[in-house]
Amino acid sequence: MPIISKKSRCAFHGLAYLARSSNGSPVPFDEILDYITHQSSSPVLSSGYIAKIFQSVSRAGIVESVPGPSGGYRLARRPTEIRLLEVVELLDGPLVSRQDETACSVDEFIHACEQNVHASLERSSVASLAAPP
Repeated sequence: MPIISKKSRCAFHGLAYLARSSNGSPVPFDEILDYITHQSSSPVLSSGYIAKIFQSVSRAGIVESVPGPSGGYRLARRPTEIRLLEVVELLDGPLVSRQDETACSVDEFIHACEQNVHASLERSSVASLAAPP
């Protein structure tokens, strides 16, 4: 099981694409869908699946939905202000599990791993994904 879910990966691809290509103008959903489909390692991604992801990030104020013939989606905030942790926790829930007082060494190790991933996602923004490799 991957650490970052398919939903979050799709959102990352779409948000990075918006950060690179929109310049504040809305990007048509079909264009975003094509990009995500070509970038994803998943064999088939339905437009409904991607639409639900974008509805979620829109409701959370990460992107704006612009209606109309020249509409689409655009980032609602600057790419540097959108933390990857925010996206993951929105789509998948809390990343770090609660630690029991009676945790064993295995639980402590897993918790430390979760905290490392949490910290990395908190430090990283959509801007870091949009930067050229």
